[in-house]
Amino acid sequence: MTKSLTIDSFSVASSEEVVQLIPMIHRELVGLSHLYPEFRNWFSQKVVPGIFTGERSLLVELREDSIAGVAIIKDDGVEKKLCCLRVSTEFQKKGGVGYRLFERSMEELDTRYPLLSVSEDRFSEFRRIFNHFGYEKAWEYPELYRLGKVELSFNGLLLPIDRDESRPYQNAKIRSAPIYRASVV
Repeated sequence: MTKSLTIDSFSVASSEEVVQLIPMIHRELVGLSHLYPEFRNWFSQKVVPGIFTGERSLLVELREDSIAGVAIIKDDGVEKKLCCLRVSTEFQKKGGVGYRLFERSMEELDTRYPLLSVSEDRFSEFRRIFNHFGYEKAWEYPELYRLGKVELSFNGLLLPIDRDESRPYQNAKIRSAPIYRASVV
């Protein structure tokens, strides 16, 4: 059985079953904490409240009653962002779960080019799908989330740019990167 769910302010207001899925989704995503050390806090302090205010939504793909993948999107009237996309290990490279979540994210956000980012050490996993959708690299953010790691933004900027590299912004030294098509990387 294949099922797609959207968890947003409307669905949580109308279904207790949907509300009960949120802790299951959190457990599924907590494995990202090694890539994003503040993930747990971000999820509980930003994502969950954002669902209730209508700024964020969880897009869930279920296969045989298991969570196959989850995307977290943000549409707050200022930015349209694909914040997180995770395909469960057992569903990676089969069934098109990741592709489906990208498509649903773009549909929900009403844009073909949502703002998103990926760590440089995970970029190779996303290169093909970024090329497929024509996503463009916009900027590099050294040590934005982890020491010694560069976060790459696509289709827009994560932070305002201070081109004076001697002044770090929010603990991240931002360095310029040429804008180029992801396929050139």
